[in-house]
Amino acid sequence: METFRPLARTAATAVLLFVAAIVLSDLWRQRAAPRAAVGEAAPSFTLRKLSGEGALALAQLKGRVVVLNFFASWCEPCRHEAAALSRLSQDYSSHVVVVGVAANDQPNSARSFAASLGLDYPLLRADEAVLSSYAIRSLPETVFIGADGMVSGRPIVGPLTYTIATERVAAALGTPS
Repeated sequence: METFRPLARTAATAVLLFVAAIVLSDLWRQRAAPRAAVGEAAPSFTLRKLSGEGALALAQLKGRVVVLNFFASWCEPCRHEAAALSRLSQDYSSHVVVVGVAANDQPNSARSFAASLGLDYPLLRADEAVLSSYAIRSLPETVFIGADGMVSGRPIVGPLTYTIATERVAAALGTPS
């Protein structure tokens, strides 16, 4: 019994140190990568297409509202919001571009996820620099970028509904929803 107590203390200490490291890491990440504030320029990027055929740069989309959605195939809420994003992409195609960014996911899994849901908007593969520059902390997360390249509202953390998306798009376009 006496040898068990030092082992239990050692295990408890290890667990506490592990939890503290996670908390400090998250705090450091938040501090090191603040979110772009509303009205500030959206962090630029060039990311490879999920299909593997070329890349897409944010600068190529200037002049249109960008709905930048970070998702993963293993994320159940991401699956729930996919229909709203597809509908938004179709209904507002002349002024808005929805861009899906697969984060923390395997390319094949993300491609299968997109195919199973019939996603027809541009899909990209995130890299650590983009996740950091947009301070992505959980999935799904959606950032709205105005036609001028400025962040047009606070990010939506969690699944996006069509109603909220259209309200945000209308605000970014400067029109009533």
